[in-house]
Amino acid sequence: MKKKLTIGALALALLFAGSSAFAAKPASLPELKGRVVSVSARMESVLSRFEAVMNKAEDKGYDTANAQEAYDASVAKQVIAEAEVDTLKSMLDAEIADGAVAPTAEIKAQIKDTIDALIAYRDSVKELRDRLKEVIDAHTPDPVPGEAAV
Repeated sequence: MKKKLTIGALALALLFAGSSAFAAKPASLPELKGRVVSVSARMESVLSRFEAVMNKAEDKGYDTANAQEAYDASVAKQVIAEAEVDTLKSMLDAEIADGAVAPTAEIKAQIKDTIDALIAYRDSVKELRDRLKEVIDAHTPDPVPGEAAV
């Protein structure tokens, strides 16, 4: 179970490791579009991994009610973040089609809104991770002093 939680934590790290690069000044609009598409693809996999961990915990009989609340909040934040990302993608597609090379003021404003939504999503996923960890820790026996870990 801890391995699954670690995988979820790594997925979270991968999702948001790119968000700092996402916020960096892009060389061009197509490069920015590539970053947006990458963040969008990573968002899809994060919650599915946490959901798998929750399902496994439920199968073992663990009470995941608190984690479920955090999961539902994360799903809501993901929907908002995906909407912001989709809006940014549409704006970028329109500007690229018009031959623009640098981001306009509207795109810069949308980038800020998108980053804010992604940060809110990240925070909700961190809360989910913490609640899942609490569930797992509550059912994991403490190691006996003097015994080697198996």
